[in-house]
Formats: sequence, structure tokens, C-alpha cells
Amino acid sequence: MAAPGEDEDVRVCEGRDAASRADAVRLARRRALAGREELAAEVEALLYRHDPIGIAGEDNVDEYRGEAESIVVRLPRVRSEADLLALVHAEFVRWFDADTAGRPERYAALVAELWPRVRPDP
Repeated sequence: MAAPGEDEDVRVCEGRDAASRADAVRLARRRALAGREELAAEVEALLYRHDPIGIAGEDNVDEYRGEAESIVVRLPRVRSEADLLALVHAEFVRWFDADTAGRPERYAALVAELWPRVRPDP
């Protein structure tokens, strides 16, 4: 099942030129993140600090914004810390590739820090 905004991204893009598609995807993403912008910023900062694939630097402080937003959009699916680890790893595979993302264990410390903030209420 797609996360909020994912299917919409595809539907709103059909038949549009590249610029229009990009604008439509950004709008759908903004809608999916509505009310969760602060959490997305926290996840982005956490990704930047842990820098799991070694791309953070002074000149690209927003390097992990897209990944952070994708993670936050998909959080409603997460029921356990293991689910969160799988989600974070899958997002890095999706945004980069399996070789760049590496093994899921690479994200364990990051997820352990994030889990208390995002775990669903019992």
C-alpha cells in the first residue's frame, strides 16, 4: 500500500511535462507532510548527524531533506523498531542504490535514536 502522497504523485503527474510533474510531486509531498514538518526537520537533522552514506558536509546541509520527508510520510506504516529500520534502509536504497545504502545494520544507531520519537502509542 502506498504512503499518503505516493499514489497521488503518480496520478497528478500523468500527461504533464517534466516541470509540471516536479511541481505536482512537490505539492503532493507538502500535503502528505502537513502538520509533520517539524518531525521531518528533526529526522533530517538526525540523518545529517549520523550521515549513514557519507554525503553530509558544510555546503550541503539539506542533503538528507528528501529522504527525511519520505521517511516521515511513511511512518504511519511503522509498528516496531524493526519496521523503522526496514523503512529507513529501504528509503536509502530507493533514493540511492543498494550498494550505496549498504546493509540495514548501518542505520541501527540512527533508528535507535529516532524510535522513541516516532513510535506509535500503545
